[in-house]
Amino acid sequence: MMTLRQVLAGSAMLTMTVASFALHAQVQPFTVEGQMGKDQQGMLSYRYVSLNKIVQDSVKVINGAFRFSGEVDEPAATTLIFMPENKSIKGQFKEIFIDPGATLTMKGDANLLSTQTKGGPSQSDLDALFELYKPLSVKGPELEKQFKEYQDAGDEANMKRVGQQLQDLRLERRNIQEAFAKKYLNSFVGFSLWTRHVDGFIKDPVKYEAEFNAYSPAVRNTPTGKRIALNLATARKLLAGTQAPDFTLNDINGKPVSLSSFKGKNVLLCFWNRNFIPFEPFSFALNKISRVLKDENLVILAVYCDDDQKRWHSEVEEAGFTTPNFINVINPVKQSAEADTTPIGKSYNLSLGMIPHNFVIGTDGKILVRDIDLGLEPEVAIGKIINK
Repeated sequence: MMTLRQVLAGSAMLTMTVASFALHAQVQPFTVEGQMGKDQQGMLSYRYVSLNKIVQDSVKVINGAFRFSGEVDEPAATTLIFMPENKSIKGQFKEIFIDPGATLTMKGDANLLSTQTKGGPSQSDLDALFELYKPLSVKGPELEKQFKEYQDAGDEANMKRVGQQLQDLRLERRNIQEAFAKKYLNSFVGFSLWTRHVDGFIKDPVKYEAEFNAYSPAVRNTPTGKRIALNLATARKLLAGTQAPDFTLNDINGKPVSLSSFKGKNVLLCFWNRNFIPFEPFSFALNKISRVLKDENLVILAVYCDDDQKRWHSEVEEAGFTTPNFINVINPVKQSAEADTTPIGKSYNLSLGMIPHNFVIGTDGKILVRDIDLGLEPEVAIGKIINK
């Protein structure tokens, strides 16, 4: 049977967002009771997320039996790894879905992979999804085996042919996901398939709000649902034509600088830090924008998302962000992962993985474009935008 790890891997069929931000959630207890073949002895480790924290522990497996319990604030994907006492036997991996308040039973007559899991609506939905994947779970390994054989033989023509079949298989998986997410509107599993479109940069909040509202209140009121609702509301406020949220931060000389003070100028507002790769093309792109558009009434307002001022000064100098149209300010968060906890972070929908991020703001203080691609001649794109 296909495991959730296979689903979440590079050829992803399902993307869970269970590691959500807890928004005043109430935890409820759960219990997992398992019985494998009585010859199975060893340790079973388990891992899940509750209240935005990773919970990790292990229990003994004696004569195939194991039991563990805990508390979760919403349906949670739980990773199980069984390590047999007999070291000649490979460990086994399985994932299940736990609902708050549920008791799950896992029964099988051999190893962990033989067990069938029962209990809770989310586990039933996950089983239904895996049933849809069954034909693909046979094709996938066969094609991967063929591809490796052709690769070892240096047969590029057949590698290309099988590679295309693998791409077609991934498209088929994606179509299954989309159909499942549309059909299972009272399912956290279906909702999790959908949320991969809205975790992070939300380009079309109007479209996604309609899709979000199609899910049942029970799903929308989970911590993940509440977080997505907040992200959608924030994204609406950042659409082109809306007033850019104002803020005041200290510049590199310790003097306060407000976004609103640049009305009458075009502004490239860029949130950044040094904790991403590759940084060099990013800094090169900003410097090129500064150089090429220096006479176009453009100010680059570079917001460094960290509280290490010493490092900030050195990074600004090393990156060359020192020309007159660069205004360097600092958002005093401990690290970029906490950017969304500050007023400016909440206003601009910042979070880990959303930095660097940028906005082009017009002379009237309204957003013109969000998230210019800095890898594709951004100086040309910005020049066209501000000179319309």
